[in-house]
Amino acid sequence: MRKYLLFLLLFLCLGIKAKSQDEIVLIKDRISEWNQHYEVDKRKLLSEVKDWTKTLQKNQQWEDVDYKNPTRSTWTAFIHLKRVKEMTIAYTADWSPLKNDVVLFSAIQSALQFWNKAQLKNINWWWNEIEAPRTIGGILIMLDQNKGEKLHPELREKLIQQMDYKRKNGDTGVNLADFDTHLFYMGLLNRNESQIQSALQNIFSINKKTIKEGIQYDNSYAQHQIMLHIFGYGSEFLKVEAYIAAMVAQTKFALKGEELKVFSDFITQSLIPQIRGKVTNYTSLGRQIARENYTLVDWLIPYFKKLIDIDPDHSEIYQASIKRLSGEKKPSYHTPSFQKHYWNTDFGFYQNKDYQFSVRLSSVFTQQAETDMNGENTKGGYRSIGSYETMLSGNEYLNIFPIWDWAKIPGTTVLKNAKIPNTAYLSPGKSTFAGGVSNGKVGVTAFQQNQFGVSAKKAWFMFDGQVVCLGSGISSDKQEEIVTTVEQNFFDKNVKIKLLKGENTAYFHRDIAYIFKKGSPIKMSTNTQKGRWSDLSDIQSNRWIEAKVFKLWLEHEASSLPQQYEYIISPKVSSAAKAQRVVEDFEVRNTSKVQAVLKKTTGQLMLVFYEPAEIDFLGKQIKVDKACSILIEDFKNPTSSLQISDPSRTQKEIHLVINDQNIHVNLPTDRAFAGSTVYYKSK
Repeated sequence: MRKYLLFLLLFLCLGIKAKSQDEIVLIKDRISEWNQHYEVDKRKLLSEVKDWTKTLQKNQQWEDVDYKNPTRSTWTAFIHLKRVKEMTIAYTADWSPLKNDVVLFSAIQSALQFWNKAQLKNINWWWNEIEAPRTIGGILIMLDQNKGEKLHPELREKLIQQMDYKRKNGDTGVNLADFDTHLFYMGLLNRNESQIQSALQNIFSINKKTIKEGIQYDNSYAQHQIMLHIFGYGSEFLKVEAYIAAMVAQTKFALKGEELKVFSDFITQSLIPQIRGKVTNYTSLGRQIARENYTLVDWLIPYFKKLIDIDPDHSEIYQASIKRLSGEKKPSYHTPSFQKHYWNTDFGFYQNKDYQFSVRLSSVFTQQAETDMNGENTKGGYRSIGSYETMLSGNEYLNIFPIWDWAKIPGTTVLKNAKIPNTAYLSPGKSTFAGGVSNGKVGVTAFQQNQFGVSAKKAWFMFDGQVVCLGSGISSDKQEEIVTTVEQNFFDKNVKIKLLKGENTAYFHRDIAYIFKKGSPIKMSTNTQKGRWSDLSDIQSNRWIEAKVFKLWLEHEASSLPQQYEYIISPKVSSAAKAQRVVEDFEVRNTSKVQAVLKKTTGQLMLVFYEPAEIDFLGKQIKVDKACSILIEDFKNPTSSLQISDPSRTQKEIHLVINDQNIHVNLPTDRAFAGSTVYYKSK
């Protein structure tokens, strides 16, 4: 009996091990299939592979590849390894007429022998520690799973050893997951389950909330310390996590539980909303703004298809996103309405079915969008001081950036004739007051600017259908003219200008009304602008492009500073009559101490106090003892329900008095939640 039990235990252990090995084979097959089909232009690849096979020299190199240039952003020597990967696809893919071609295999093996022998390195750690070993892993897995010629065992082993790069960088956020991808590949190639588990533990470990690089407690994404990157590094995070999760789905290694939930929440609640149609906004990404077509994100479709299987609870969200990205449905299709201020990364956001609005700030707690990082984003120094974007179709700014006037980024207030500043890698903001308050449907984002020679108090009140933009205390110690840019997008057909009652003025363009109060110093142009992508990035095209651009701005004369501004952005408004109704629906206060807006039809009142102050708002007395932002749900009953936050992220409590009723609100002070909205409801 005892022998029988021992035999049964051994049988079960062998069965479990066999199942694990079967799963390793399954995962390697999936990786091969993904590489052979994802983003593969089959006709182009086959044509190039035939040429590369013929032109590989006896010294195992290609004559047209520069093996000595160590440029950080584009490593020319890596072209060699990239070619080998594409040759391997042609050799192993079932669809390829070159499958198991003997001559092609000989070229692949020869080119890999060179790479192994040359031990090439780049001055940018990312190529050495992430991209090169990851690419080698993909090549070896495809060759392993193919029923054809096999690499010489010694060469295969030495290439696996090359992949075992010791971690010197990339130990947080998406860089951690990218680094461990090749360690995951090593485990598969070695059929070593403990290696696989160790790598996957690191890859999936970034699916947790953090105050460091990665998914923040406000559900945004940060990289390079706390720099906003919902797209940019956030979309790279999506790619690696979705890819690896798809490869190990329905196996013992699958992504599940709390890690799956955190990943899913970020994708469905934060990343997907940044997309309008096929295009993401430029406010939620970093230096990638300098790359042609980067904001065109229909490449996400295969990832969302995989996410339907990985995260079936949210399949409807992914399916709707696929239909919008593919153009099958309009941008309004299944697009929910919501507003949020991301307090960890200084980002305000609103969307409904008609449009999306987002505004990017920075503060002493966050990093500004980096300029001239790896030769990219050389003109983006003003992007983190209130730059915003308003999108309806999604095409308003698509690839506009080479011809942009970068001194007039929408939303910004800057010196008219100053040189665009450099906000190099890890340049924290200067503001000590940057934040917002939200009830999930509407909200305000506010910013006390004291940077680049300009002081200003700016706020964006995001209601359902309109954004009320206020600026006050606009001044400069340089006594120079200051410019506030309202819009800069592609010109479309015509601009209508209408005078409204009270001598307010409305400009209509691209189905948006820009409504200005009487006396606003408005300037407009629709001129042709030209530029090159290479003006923004060392690695982009130097081809000249030009187009007509609609540019709308306010000029604040040096002689009349300090000044203020007040205007409304109202999408889907195209007539003077509708614009007039919009104006009449708002009651506004705009001083250096308090900015406040009431929407009469909803009774929603939002206020930003830049210091302890008291305001009489249509007979309601509101007093605070500290700077804060407040959202009152019902103006007629102001103490029944309100939201409050501390944009300075320093206060433990706020005392309010509303119509002689004292209200005390405790505020969070920990790094995870300082600056977040606190809900108050009267008993």
